[in-house]
Amino acid sequence: MQAERPKASILRITLNLVAASLVSGCVIAGVYRLAEPRILDNRRMMSEEAMRRLVPGAAEFVPDGPNGRYEARSASGLEGYIVPAEGRGYGGTIKMTAAVSPDGKLVGFEILSHNETPGLGDRAAEKPFRDQFSGRAKGQLEVTKTGEAGKVEAISGATITSKAVAAALDKALGDLAASKGVKR
Repeated sequence: MQAERPKASILRITLNLVAASLVSGCVIAGVYRLAEPRILDNRRMMSEEAMRRLVPGAAEFVPDGPNGRYEARSASGLEGYIVPAEGRGYGGTIKMTAAVSPDGKLVGFEILSHNETPGLGDRAAEKPFRDQFSGRAKGQLEVTKTGEAGKVEAISGATITSKAVAAALDKALGDLAASKGVKR
């Protein structure tokens, strides 16, 4: 019996790996292509549900430009604005939707997606932390670890996340004020 040459076996292994990679890539691409419409529908539904929770008195949400901002309107007129906000937290990007009153004060926000540490940074989505932001305007979202009056109390062990949320919301308030002339 003759021994196989090493170059032939390396070539065969390489070809097998390339073939397996191509097949796997095609399968993953096919599954993604089939699932993509459903993923986009779910994201849209999550966003719409968040808007309705944030401004329950609104009858409709009218797109306000290409940046994902909406005017929340009811029969009596403008109820407020829905603005996207995004910040860099400890675990990556934190995507939020915020409601802003016509006079430029934050009504509330909801976190749509994040990769923050479970049990720490993910507490930014919970009511006690979120409630601290209600009624605040641009420049009033300073985060503190010591519980200073008039400031947002950071989540213990998740200061980076707390600051990321506050900075993203402050920027969103500023962007809205600059583009709409919203009073501060």
